[in-house]
Amino acid sequence: MKKVVVMIITIVLTLAYNLNVSAKDAFKSINKYKEESLEYIIKSYNENEKNDGMICAGTYLKDKNENNNSEYNDTQIILVKYNKEGKKVWTYDYGKTIEDKLFYITYTYKDNKVDGYLLVANETSNIEENKELAPTFIKVGLYGKEETTKSLNLPSNANVNKVITSYNEENAVDGYIIIGEKNTDNKKIGFISKYNLDLDQVWEKDINDDNYQSISVKDIILVKDNTTKFYAAILNYTNENEIKNKLIKFDVDGNEQETIKEDFEEEDTPKLLELDNSYIVYGYTNEVKLKNNKSTSYYMIKYNINNEEEWDTIGNNPINKKEKIQMQKILNEEKQEEYIIMTTSDIDSSIEITRIDNNGLIQNKLKKINNEYYDIKNFLFNNNILYFVGQINCPEDDNCDYDMKSLLLISTEDKVIEVEESDNTLIFIISGTIFIFILALVIYRRQRKNKLT
Repeated sequence: MKKVVVMIITIVLTLAYNLNVSAKDAFKSINKYKEESLEYIIKSYNENEKNDGMICAGTYLKDKNENNNSEYNDTQIILVKYNKEGKKVWTYDYGKTIEDKLFYITYTYKDNKVDGYLLVANETSNIEENKELAPTFIKVGLYGKEETTKSLNLPSNANVNKVITSYNEENAVDGYIIIGEKNTDNKKIGFISKYNLDLDQVWEKDINDDNYQSISVKDIILVKDNTTKFYAAILNYTNENEIKNKLIKFDVDGNEQETIKEDFEEEDTPKLLELDNSYIVYGYTNEVKLKNNKSTSYYMIKYNINNEEEWDTIGNNPINKKEKIQMQKILNEEKQEEYIIMTTSDIDSSIEITRIDNNGLIQNKLKKINNEYYDIKNFLFNNNILYFVGQINCPEDDNCDYDMKSLLLISTEDKVIEVEESDNTLIFIISGTIFIFILALVIYRRQRKNKLT
């Protein structure tokens, strides 16, 4: 009888394993503070410029304190390097007792090679100093040591939305382009600034329009081939009665050249994906009827170097427009350029990664993650592995030893991160059937024994 029970238990465990229901080994976390979140993920490099893992950046709540009878959060910035398997290599912390804010992260360069990581954050201080804090650069070396901090020469009310690298005429990295918005004369205006590799400001261009109360530069990319080079940017214009987005071309000195597109839907938040000799504009559209005739899905428009539309695509599944949408360029097995897009389903709130070919044709879903309490902030596709960062929130009806834990999920294309509902049901049916069988076998054995005695 014992041998039969052992055999049945073995079958149950084997079935559970083959259904990929266990994914705890794919979950990583800082797991040091009660409130922590990872917001950015990029590839990491060693001194030989070889990709050796990933860099994740975010914030954590160190403490809650009081000052002048007011409570404030001592939020600090954290940078974590993981190897490709998700093992922590080093961490870097930035911040004093104020609420520190991380704007963006990218790479630093020397001799056209990556030599560290560039954080853009607000200048830190202690709460008692009561200082006005402007955006600042923080350079962290390849091994997690702070090397440089320098002010961006922007006002304390400035907000930075993105940082990209700039190139000279020889296509060598020569600095950085910073975009965002700042307050001036009781209104908000956009700006584009350039900095050299020593992090000194080279120029700054303000973007203003008397017809709008607020202007912000939301996104920017470099568009180039062997003979042409310019910036494509998304600008947001708002006043009391109107919200308008525009796709605008700027020259390499930050001068506005032309408006490429301005007929975006009002609720859209368009973004840009940089490609070779072209680029993609993508965002949300309500011009689909997938669910109750009121669906929102994603759209993609590919432009060539002459800002002419090559193709456009609209998603075939309803998505939640309140959640983040992101795209990345990948290479398929034939080394052809393709694209993947991350969206959140409007049906079951799952995170979905969808593959689109270079002609704009929707192919297949690479990943679907059941999303009961994950808050995915960003993702990275590297060597056919998907890496997700964000936050995992303790369910209200659960008793956790954390409130909001940072999240790093690692997934290969053929590995399920979360148990699918159908798998859960199947496992329940199999387990229940086997349990009933064991119970019946035990009862039968006892009854037979009683008859014999």
